[in-house]
Amino acid sequence: MVTVPAGRLIGSVALSTAGPAAVMVAFAGAVLAFVSAAALAALAISLVWLLIVCLSLVWRRVSTQYGFTVAQSPDGIRIRRGLLGTVAETIPARRVQAVRVIEPLLWRPLQ
Repeated sequence: MVTVPAGRLIGSVALSTAGPAAVMVAFAGAVLAFVSAAALAALAISLVWLLIVCLSLVWRRVSTQYGFTVAQSPDGIRIRRGLLGTVAETIPARRVQAVRVIEPLLWRPLQ
């Protein structure tokens, strides 16, 4: 049985596109607040909307992939994941044709 630790999941979300996008939106708002109050007022609704969208993407990924576990069983490969809504499925071993592991450059030193 292989389980993905919560810290690794949060790290992967932080290094994905949604995590840095949320940080950049917050940083853009801070810069606009420093530069001009009028510019911040004009773009405040857009920045808040972008921040809400980015945070919802981050939350969705964390909540759906939390506790990701893969185990081999006599029926096939069992996969279980989820924080609030748990999903459990069994894939028959004969149906698995290939396994692809994608490891970004920043993750390689952690192995």
